[in-house]
Amino acid sequence: MTITYEYIKTITRPWGYEVILKFINDGEILFFENFLFKSQPSQQAVIDKATSLKEKIETRINWKSNCCTVFDDYGSEVKEPIYWLISKIRLYPTATIAQAKTLWNATWADGFINFDNFIVHMQKIIGGLVTWEQFKTYVINHNFEGLD
Repeated sequence: MTITYEYIKTITRPWGYEVILKFINDGEILFFENFLFKSQPSQQAVIDKATSLKEKIETRINWKSNCCTVFDDYGSEVKEPIYWLISKIRLYPTATIAQAKTLWNATWADGFINFDNFIVHMQKIIGGLVTWEQFKTYVINHNFEGLD
């Protein structure tokens, strides 16, 4: 991933100056961006704005590339407990599976799924048997749309 930008032109407007830049990722045009300035912008002012936006784009692309999409097609009845568990794992990364089970069953006692059934369901979603430590490492190191 190499995001660059190209200067297109500066237009004088009644309210100031509009600078148009084209943002490109590996030769593919991502979008055009218009920056507005009250006074004639210096070259450094344009570079600063473009660099700031470029960094935000790169951060978002990097975040998305590390984003888990396994749970995206599930409804809130599954996502809510999954995201709850992920947030607890991140809060208590040294918790054992027994501790997680106790907290889960206390919190979701009136829910439709108990911890053991949830773990079986998670293994089906993920696609195989994973240990508690592997699961914790995965959820700590990945982003989740709607949670992060």
